[in-house]
Amino acid sequence: MHFFGDPLKIDRSANKPTLGFSLPEIESFFCRSPGIDTDFFTFITDLLNRPPWNELIDPSAFYRTICLELAQEVQNHNKSMGLSEPAYHNRSHFQDVCMSLTLLLSQNVSSQNISSDWYFQSDDLWTLLLCAIGHDFGHDGSINKSPQELEKRSLEKINEVLKACNLSSRKLQDVMRRMEPIILATDPAFFNTLANKFSSNLLKFNKTDCMCMLMVESDLLASALPNYGYTLSGLLAKEWKKSNPKAADLVASNDGRTGFLNYIRFISPHSNMLGMEEIRRESIKQLQKK
Repeated sequence: MHFFGDPLKIDRSANKPTLGFSLPEIESFFCRSPGIDTDFFTFITDLLNRPPWNELIDPSAFYRTICLELAQEVQNHNKSMGLSEPAYHNRSHFQDVCMSLTLLLSQNVSSQNISSDWYFQSDDLWTLLLCAIGHDFGHDGSINKSPQELEKRSLEKINEVLKACNLSSRKLQDVMRRMEPIILATDPAFFNTLANKFSSNLLKFNKTDCMCMLMVESDLLASALPNYGYTLSGLLAKEWKKSNPKAADLVASNDGRTGFLNYIRFISPHSNMLGMEEIRRESIKQLQKK
């Protein structure tokens, strides 16, 4: 794993509600060694040997196998793109999302007075990791021209990979059925639709909604950080420069980034224990000073 130090070596025996990371420590989770090309398959191989993934129930290594197969296909596809690999939606982003998911799931929420829908079984957690690995599979750096266009394309490519894994028809359908709503939820245009389920007295959320929210938070976490997130905004602007220059100019500006940070919010008990809402507000405060 191409990181300074070993930030995933977490003491999970400590009986405390949060891991107590400072903002600089959280930023350091995303600091890569310079000059090293991201090998996504190697990253996932290493990740699977660390908590919580190496502690999860996985009969016959079923999930581990398909996670590795999917990671290998993502690695091969994106490496074959060469210089055309998107500046933001690339293997580095996939790595960030898997790291963010791992960081969020490492928060000890068991003692909180929360809905049982936020308690995840092993199958739920493996499904989330599969979604993190493949949520932007095949992304070409463009913007959705129709609702969930790119997300649906990723699901089609994931389905092709899992078919090649010789899963039974029933097992394939079950895995894809669980993944589909989670990956579709990562379309930014649908953020408020999902988030409002957790703040409305009229709407009710369920376990799938909670899994969708945790996946979306994993997708956004790195971008919400004051320093690393600012760098990612520049990469997204570079990615959009040809296809959508107006959006590129906006996302590269302080006003555009402030608008993004005001649009999103972190809702899960996992992100609450990590302090992501406070970090989001700190990012806005730092932008206002610039």
